[in-house]
Amino acid sequence: MPAIKHLQTSGDAIRRRALLWAFPDLARLPAGAWSGSLRRARETEFDAFERVALVAGVAVATYLLAPLSGQDMPMQSFLRHVAVFLQALPLLAVVAGPAYLRRIRRGLRIEIAAHGAECRKEAYHESEHGRITQ
Repeated sequence: MPAIKHLQTSGDAIRRRALLWAFPDLARLPAGAWSGSLRRARETEFDAFERVALVAGVAVATYLLAPLSGQDMPMQSFLRHVAVFLQALPLLAVVAGPAYLRRIRRGLRIEIAAHGAECRKEAYHESEHGRITQ
């Protein structure tokens, strides 16, 4: 049983490092607030630049993969489409992924600002009632 707990702890540490690598601002929040903050950050609307970047990324991927879909491959039509789809996934992740990452980081900065305002409001309220002495 300890080995399983050790694996879960290692997985959590890897997940934490990956999240901090992708979203460095996440370190400014308490660890317990990460999942909720990231969920709300993902719900942030795309801005104009991000929308243009997504459309451009899809256009670039389509342009680069067009010769593959039109080739006279010795495969059946269904398998050809599956092959092009599997090649499109990593290409779209590289070309359009930064727009998604930018949107989530922008939403996370909004969440951090809201969390900071909430903490300041609570500290002010508690100091007003004499619970916190600073």
